[in-house]
Amino acid sequence: MVKFHVDCCQAFQDLVKDTKFGGNKSVRYENEQGKMILMIGHDECIFKQYHFTNKSWVGDDKSRPIIPKDEGAGIMVSAFQCREFGFGHPLSVDDLKNINEKRRGEKYLDEAAAMTKQGKADKDELTESPFVVKFEYGANNKGYWTYDHFVLQCEDVSDCLHILYPDLEFHFCVDHSCGHDRQREDGLDASKLNKSFGGKQRIPHNSKILSEEGFLGPFARRLRVNDIQCFVFKSEDDGPFWMPGVKREQQRKTTYTGESIIKNLSIKQLMIAINSKMPSFAMKDLKNKTKEDIEKLASGLGIALSVTEQKIATVGWEGKAKGLLQILWERGHIYTTKNVNKHYTIDGRKDLFGNIIPGTSLREMMENASDFLNEVTLLQEVMGRVGITVHRSPKCHAELAGEGIEYSWGCAKNAYRNLPICEKRTKDKFRANVRKVISREHLNKTRIRKFARRGRGYLCAYHRMCDDDYQGSDCEIISVQQI
Repeated sequence: MVKFHVDCCQAFQDLVKDTKFGGNKSVRYENEQGKMILMIGHDECIFKQYHFTNKSWVGDDKSRPIIPKDEGAGIMVSAFQCREFGFGHPLSVDDLKNINEKRRGEKYLDEAAAMTKQGKADKDELTESPFVVKFEYGANNKGYWTYDHFVLQCEDVSDCLHILYPDLEFHFCVDHSCGHDRQREDGLDASKLNKSFGGKQRIPHNSKILSEEGFLGPFARRLRVNDIQCFVFKSEDDGPFWMPGVKREQQRKTTYTGESIIKNLSIKQLMIAINSKMPSFAMKDLKNKTKEDIEKLASGLGIALSVTEQKIATVGWEGKAKGLLQILWERGHIYTTKNVNKHYTIDGRKDLFGNIIPGTSLREMMENASDFLNEVTLLQEVMGRVGITVHRSPKCHAELAGEGIEYSWGCAKNAYRNLPICEKRTKDKFRANVRKVISREHLNKTRIRKFARRGRGYLCAYHRMCDDDYQGSDCEIISVQQI
């Protein structure tokens, strides 16, 4: 038997266009291999009220319509699409009933995002499909689309998918944006770590040394493969390796002068305290208040505006974050010279010509460690807990993103730009036309599958060019356009 992918020929697409999933299972698939994977793309797009094409028809009297100077109102659309279901996913009344019964009494996994955006962690009943969300952004509307909005939409979509298709495994394909790349509070990020212990730096979660390559260096080290590295000094630790033994013990604990100082709480600390006492005050509402209003509100709730602390004489290392120098030394990346603190810096020492001397930048060595390189984002961690894998496309490669969803936006925007200005004058007409150009009648399943085929063509081309066996062969490199 010879196996062809459905994208190899348009006739294949026409043959399977009426099937539920756009084709049949592979003859090589066995049930023991696990659930079948469904790839679902996602992206956001902005529609402006007064967007037009660069050219337009003129009347017999050579007159042209007067175009407004500003772009008008704006609507952001956050949508999921896949070649199996097309753009979005319609839900029947029975579907919504089954989904809401399952969601009743559940809370969002990312409770912080839910509290920020809706003031509670409980899941509300869905009244429409969450696969396509329209959001009127701006200071006078709903604010701006952020990670908090997106992760709640992802959880809603996840609930729908797991209830409607329990026999499938789902993978989300998103692009590389700041909203999708938010890090975990305890994530592995070299830019958030200091050179030495203590101070204002992140305390990452523990990390396992999975292999020698990518984790351990060539010099003397404390850690071995399968060891767990903790990024905080514990009571049983020896302390910073560069300190003399006597000084380590002297500086193990933090010492105080005996004097007291009064420290005012920051606005963020007051907002967190207010939110913990009264969850009805959502963080998004507190952010719109002035400093005086927040302080007055905190005082009314009995929250102290300041705290009394003891003045520190020397900072001890026990219980403090280790810092880059100690972390890399434990992994064997630091050569213990007498002037180790001068030899290694955060950004690296420079030679006479201003070039960074290799192997002297602590941040660069830490960023190249496998666990730091492969650290998952907050979105990936949250969705992983509900059984969904999230993939991010490379930066500046929109042609690969979201199962061809970028081409869906181009198709929808071309249709909207060609509408006459009389169809865009009012906000009601603007909203209606946006709904029309992103509807499943315009972005039908046939078009979505063609867009997904084009996106897969780019993926195949890049994969082929990066294949080691292909690079060493004598055959001609096939261009992206040919594929």
